Amino acid sequence: MAYCKHCNTDNPEVNKFCANCGMALVGDSTPLQEDSNTKIAEGSEKNEKSHKKIRSAKWMIVGIIAIAFAIVGWVVDSFVGTIIMASVGLGLGIISLIMRAKFRAISIVAIVISGILLAGCIIFGSYEYIYNKYSNQLKEEYTVIESELRAEIASGKSINEFADSYSDKGRRLTEIAREGVAEMANRVRKLPTTSTDYLKWSKKLEDEYLKYVRNLRDIYQEGANSIVKNYMNDYKESINELLKYQFGQ
Repeated sequence: MAYCKHCNTDNPEVNKFCANCGMALVGDSTPLQEDSNTKIAEGSEKNEKSHKKIRSAKWMIVGIIAIAFAIVGWVVDSFVGTIIMASVGLGLGIISLIMRAKFRAISIVAIVISGILLAGCIIFGSYEYIYNKYSNQLKEEYTVIESELRAEIASGKSINEFADSYSDKGRRLTEIAREGVAEMANRVRKLPTTSTDYLKWSKKLEDEYLKYVRNLRDIYQEGANSIVKNYMNDYKESINELLKYQFGQ
């Protein structure tokens, strides 16, 4: 028998509604409740999927921003700037991939470009480091040599002594430049694919060296002229003194 809790009436098992009051019997309340729970669960599932799509889209935007950083790092004419941009792009790309961004290919592209950039900085950036190291050495040595040459001009050295000193000092600059180019050449032997960067930075170091050589040549010319002029003045004074002595006799 199916019992109606509303009016306390027994009904046959086959009845879905109470014959006395017409209310739904207890046996039929469970399927209705289950149907309601199912609808609630389906609604929650749809909401969750919607939220996931929104989150995925947001992280896709992060992936696009990562690519933008990588591209800027590619075109920026700065070693440090490239490292910063590539690092940010790599980090954002990895995060967006972990967070399951929509269209993960975008995140992967950002990671690949940024990774190539960072590897390039490690490999190609070494030439810039070598250039900066030896360029600074050339500058420091040139400053010392210039000071020494000017002091020798003022000291009254002979033209031969001054020429020998100039040659010795020029060789000091040449040795520094040779060491720098040799270090770059050793690098390119290990990594033949970087020959273009080797040519670029070795040429730049050579130009720096030639600039200082030209400056030293100008100082030498100035000093030689000064020494010769002083020598000629001394010679004239000696001749005049000699003539005075002879006429005095």
